[in-house]
Amino acid sequence: NNQEQFEQEQEIPTPSPNVPVAETPITKSPSSNKLTILLISVLVLLLGVGGYFFFLQKEISSVCVCPDGSTVDIEGTDCELIECPGVQDETANWQTYRNEEYGFEFRYPQDWELFINAHGSGASLLVSLDPEGLADSHVDTDLPYSLDINVYTNISQLDYKNFNVSGLTDFIQQYSSGNDPKLVDVSLVSIGGKDGYKAGAGPNVFGGGSSYYVENLNMIYEFEFFSGESNQILSTFKFIEQ
Repeated sequence: NNQEQFEQEQEIPTPSPNVPVAETPITKSPSSNKLTILLISVLVLLLGVGGYFFFLQKEISSVCVCPDGSTVDIEGTDCELIECPGVQDETANWQTYRNEEYGFEFRYPQDWELFINAHGSGASLLVSLDPEGLADSHVDTDLPYSLDINVYTNISQLDYKNFNVSGLTDFIQQYSSGNDPKLVDVSLVSIGGKDGYKAGAGPNVFGGGSSYYVENLNMIYEFEFFSGESNQILSTFKFIEQ
């Protein structure tokens, strides 16, 4: 009897299967909902901005600019990989004048003629150029050549008004001021890789035209142009090692 009583005491009651087990509901705080909405909004914003710059870059890269200023349309290719059309150098077959003593060279058209010290000048070297057939027009006249290149080894050679200029910059300043300037509309330019000056002719300068000035190795180079091809000729000018 004692054994049966012990076994009855050891029996563990089990809940009835028909009795539902109560569950504790899980609720989210308002701050958690706000954080989720914020994260989703940031994600959508990042995707939108990324997509915008992707299409913007695609649009920008659809046209590539070549060194000569021409453009090439591309599709899905970087500009670094495109081949620009060949640029024709109109001066490639021109004649070349080279002067070792004064350290420069330039090219000029095949149908032009070149003359050395053809007329009076205070420069150490005077190079004059004209289209073929025009040289005779200068005989017994004061008509200027299409291009004169004067090389001065001393600034005093350029200072015909005896202003006692101290250098090229001082010359430009003094000869572009006053009631009767030699130079007008002065601007900075690059000539042969050096900083120089461009200026128009003053109102009383015979022949008009435009002038360029640049200094290199204590020599001053003056270009006096009276032809529309001046820019092309000047673009071929370069200094050489002496």
